[in-house]
Amino acid sequence: MAAVLLGGCGSSESEQPALPTPTSSGTSASPTSSPTPAPPLMPEAAKAPAKDATEAEAKASAEAFVRYYWDVVDYAQLSGDTDAVRDLSLSRCKGCNGGIEAVDAIYDAGGHIEGGRTAAAHVGAQVGQAGEHVIATVDVSVRATQSKARYPDSTKDHPIQGGVGTYSMVLVAIDDQWSVSELGASSE
Repeated sequence: MAAVLLGGCGSSESEQPALPTPTSSGTSASPTSSPTPAPPLMPEAAKAPAKDATEAEAKASAEAFVRYYWDVVDYAQLSGDTDAVRDLSLSRCKGCNGGIEAVDAIYDAGGHIEGGRTAAAHVGAQVGQAGEHVIATVDVSVRATQSKARYPDSTKDHPIQGGVGTYSMVLVAIDDQWSVSELGASSE
């Protein structure tokens, strides 16, 4: 969903970033394709920090979560199964919702996303406290290779540009899981 996800992603305002990132590797989720893998499992390091965690532990946890989040985005683009991304995002995350809706629209129309690979790189987090919750603001550089949205009517096929984009994510630690509260293009 990277390019597709980020194509639907905006800041907390209504601005839309360029499509800097495409999708996950793979082919069709049609009945004739090979089985789609299960969503990636969350590594222990990506779980939200304990209340008594040090700042360094909370920061490392947030950074691991962001890398995991982009692995889940890849899975969603490959499979059309956006539930795992939805589970990692708060319902108020406009950028998350826009990306999920973009991927859902392709698959709901009988299409699929072909090619592409997305990876989080240069992840940097700042952590703090907001009431009872640990909050992390994470800047991440996301690299994506070009992919293509394919439809039963091939005249609707279109490329999804690859590239590098810098994004800002706000995470909230709720219970033992980070959740994405905001996702948008970084002003840097």
